[in-house]
Amino acid sequence: MTDSVVMSSAIRTTLLQKTDAKNVSDVSVAHSDPAVEANQNAKLRVIEDNFTSTRLSSKAQELGAALDAISQGLNVLHKTQDALHSLGSLLRKTADIINGDLNPAEMAKALNANTAEIDEFISANEYAGINLLDGDEISIITNDSANPIVIEGRNYDAQSLGLAGAKVATDGDKEALREAVRYALDSVQNYSVIIRDYLSTVETRHNFTQNTIDVLNEAADGYEIKDLSEEGVNLLALQTRIQLTQQSTTLASPEQSALLDLF
Repeated sequence: MTDSVVMSSAIRTTLLQKTDAKNVSDVSVAHSDPAVEANQNAKLRVIEDNFTSTRLSSKAQELGAALDAISQGLNVLHKTQDALHSLGSLLRKTADIINGDLNPAEMAKALNANTAEIDEFISANEYAGINLLDGDEISIITNDSANPIVIEGRNYDAQSLGLAGAKVATDGDKEALREAVRYALDSVQNYSVIIRDYLSTVETRHNFTQNTIDVLNEAADGYEIKDLSEEGVNLLALQTRIQLTQQSTTLASPEQSALLDLF
């Protein structure tokens, strides 16, 4: 004869709860606190409002304006990076003049032409009213909630580099010029590394923003939101069933646990 399964009062309660789980939405609505229910409905409405086609398109447009600012910042940084390479070439030309076999008068003339070329080059490096090689500063806003990326410029005109009006009458004069050129080249190389790091950061943010815009536009074109009220009730029912299943694991009798699995 098969042994009968003895159910305790706790088991009976659990079985009744699991049997009624499919109707949990009606029960929860009937016994819910009106204030709690209103709060839940308000939260669902906020979610629903933020996932409409119009809202998604609006957010994409906002990010589009931010993307324009990021793109302009990238252009400034790219132009500055290219200019630093060219400036390095001009400075190496300066070193070649100093180390050449020109007489003092010819060397002074060549250096004056060289420094004038440097000044002209620096002045032409402006983009969108910003010239980082002439001491300007740029602030790139990559996110409404984040601090902007602020990049300080440096002065690389001949006067700032100590090359304007240089004397070459003595070996001491030439050595002082060589030292100035070495310092300038080190500074250019250091600043180039800094700009490259900023470029990497801003390019990453640019790509992320562009991808986000694409996703928002795609969602706005084809996204259909489900009935969030119905989904919320389904989620509540699922949570209740999970809680009841967890309670069943504390039962001592294997037969009783097996019985609960039938529900």
